[in-house]
Amino acid sequence: MIDQDLLYRIVGERLRKARRQGSISQSDSAAAIAHLRTSITNIEGGRQRAPLHVLYELCHYLRIQLISILPLEEEVREDSLELVRTGEVVFELPPPAGEGPQLAARQILQQRPGELPLDVNALVQNYGLSILRQAEDRCLIGTLVLDGARPTIMLNSWFDGCQQRFSLAHLFGHFVLHRSSAPLFLDFIRFNEERTPEARRLQEQEANEFAAELLMPEEVLRERFADKPLNVHSGNIVQALAAEFGVSELVFALRLSQLGLTSS
Repeated sequence: MIDQDLLYRIVGERLRKARRQGSISQSDSAAAIAHLRTSITNIEGGRQRAPLHVLYELCHYLRIQLISILPLEEEVREDSLELVRTGEVVFELPPPAGEGPQLAARQILQQRPGELPLDVNALVQNYGLSILRQAEDRCLIGTLVLDGARPTIMLNSWFDGCQQRFSLAHLFGHFVLHRSSAPLFLDFIRFNEERTPEARRLQEQEANEFAAELLMPEEVLRERFADKPLNVHSGNIVQALAAEFGVSELVFALRLSQLGLTSS
């Protein structure tokens, strides 16, 4: 079942985030859709369940896509959330590092062949990690903590579903590849390469490569686009494909470009 209260809280949080990023007041948002300011306050707080047409109007005014405020099913299903909290071990983890990030991701994907978009929550908890979501400082997307009774990934609910998914895959990559090297890994919204030791920069690069392969497998992308590269400026097409893989349009376009599967 869907946790409806959580669903509307997440939608409200993302609307508030978009409004503040645009330096727009609640009063202006309300006036744009012919509602009271208190309605905007309640919608952003998750206390008022806005009809679909109101959400469309708000998103149009805020110049964002409706899909950007909608959580993934795995974020709001009550049964999925319970599984995430318990973290029952189902699969045996490959040895850390050694084989490289992409090969490590491919090994793990053998447990869930052909699944698109990949249910990262279920996959991660099957390897014995717990996942928690809560609002944190906006400079930090997620944290991997390895010094407790059970490894835990904490995700910042302030960020949208696609950002959380990539951070989850990224931090899971640290767990798979680097779990013996440090008790804590932080995933910042902006990574400062100049102030980061070379060894840690390499780990961040490897975790990104792992996450990209896990969420957007090279084999699948080459099968689709090797003979007909995608024009990444085709907005609607890129948006639909990115949604199919459960990633942002920017991340999807960057992945295709890195694999040489784009056209000008």
